[in-house]
Amino acid sequence: MSKNIEKIKLSWDEMCESCEDIVEKIKDTGVAIDTVVAIARGGVIPGSIIARAINAKLQVIKASSYGEDNKRGDLEADTVFADGNVLLVDDICDSGNTLNHIERNAVPYSSNSKIYTSAIYYKPNKLHDPDFWSRILPNDPPVWVIFPWELD
Repeated sequence: MSKNIEKIKLSWDEMCESCEDIVEKIKDTGVAIDTVVAIARGGVIPGSIIARAINAKLQVIKASSYGEDNKRGDLEADTVFADGNVLLVDDICDSGNTLNHIERNAVPYSSNSKIYTSAIYYKPNKLHDPDFWSRILPNDPPVWVIFPWELD
């Protein structure tokens, strides 16, 4: 990681507050989410917290575009089979590639299925705007978020 990248360390309390923020935004829209799909690895903990708070089913899928060296590569993602209203949850929407790819490739069980997207942190980008987010990050200067479950 470059020395010019600012690091933000998110505490467990801040993580829980961010999840509560997303839950309130969902409730404010009146949307009833049937299933939360947590995107592993970063979306698993917030997805679990949000699913419990809105009394929705929880599923976990794998998706990653970062290698062990923290450099972005090709996205590999499982397919979501949507039943009812589905909320995709990830820790961060940086380029928008992950949420955009998973949403576009989801397989609905019925015409009534709708997919919503969310992220704790959101960097505005041209590819994908999540439906729900808690915190906005600037695109410049570059920022690297360290989540409480990560070792730095």
